[in-house]
Amino acid sequence: MALARHLLRTDLLQDLKRNIADGVWQGTLPSERQLTDHYQVSRGTLRHALKSLQEEQVIKSVPGSGYILLKKVRKPPDKQKNVSIGLLIGRSVEHRTNRDRAWILELQQRLSKRDWNLHIHEGITEIERSPKTGVAKLFNATNHDCWLLHTCNQAIQFEFQNTRNQSIICGSPFEGIDLPSIDVDFRALGRHAAGAIIAKGHRHIGFVSGKEPFPGDAKLLEGFREGISRSSSNATFKLTRYSNPRHSYASFFNRISSHKDPTTALFIDCPYQLLNLHSQAAKTGTRIPEDLSIVCRQGTDFLNYIAPDVTRYEFNTKEMARKVHQEIESAVRGDSLKDRRVLVLPDFHEGQTLKSLIAHP
Repeated sequence: MALARHLLRTDLLQDLKRNIADGVWQGTLPSERQLTDHYQVSRGTLRHALKSLQEEQVIKSVPGSGYILLKKVRKPPDKQKNVSIGLLIGRSVEHRTNRDRAWILELQQRLSKRDWNLHIHEGITEIERSPKTGVAKLFNATNHDCWLLHTCNQAIQFEFQNTRNQSIICGSPFEGIDLPSIDVDFRALGRHAAGAIIAKGHRHIGFVSGKEPFPGDAKLLEGFREGISRSSSNATFKLTRYSNPRHSYASFFNRISSHKDPTTALFIDCPYQLLNLHSQAAKTGTRIPEDLSIVCRQGTDFLNYIAPDVTRYEFNTKEMARKVHQEIESAVRGDSLKDRRVLVLPDFHEGQTLKSLIAHP
């Protein structure tokens, strides 16, 4: 949780300033209880932001009256009616993850409070086959105020970039795409993962990633390299690319068991590949974490049934939905969002698969 705390406080402060500037609140701020419920944050996090506003002389705490606004605010814009948001999803329903379902449901609930509608478009085989024609047909058949793109390929992102429609990528933009995006901060995740593994005394580390990486994967690897290079421990890591879901790690485990490979910890980019590696480890008698420590980039439901509890990063679905909602509001207001990158930090779940090699007296 500490990984996301600083960014959460910064985002909260900026959103409070934005609402004050837009005249959402007149005269006084809502109560602390109302604000913590609205933003889904702890009272400590809220008070940290309120203290910053007091130091900037934006608000003043008055006993018995709460927080008084000191700066003039303009009249808030009239509430917009019948705002329509289109969500284009590359994954079909059966391949959609529970993580995706969670943040989309949270977003729907947030939008419904403003009487805004979220329309989900999926099963986009025709659009993927002919992006230019498919996107044109989609625009002719719909009339959305803003588009969200999730798990859409580079060609589709490119076609949306070439239109005048307000479009936001919920995920990683491909190279050459300057649409605004909300994504996991993979670079920070990579740095944190490398640091967490090194802090446990590991010096020979493996990084397991797909052969055809997605845009965020490059940032993840970049951050991991930075975490290794910034360490004063002389740690090294070896990159392994898997080519299919059932990639064989037999030779790797044979080297581990015969002590010919010094690797003591692996960072794996996919929970499904972790499951594959975990089952092969069991077949070869490799014990996790006694013989090999494992850290996974992201969690998913089935990891809750694996023992020992997997050390991993958990996607903050509420934070993702909150930030997407903020960007939608900016887009609907007509703000310029070109090339804006909003990042979400995941939570670190320590689990039990990252063994400490540090000898304690």
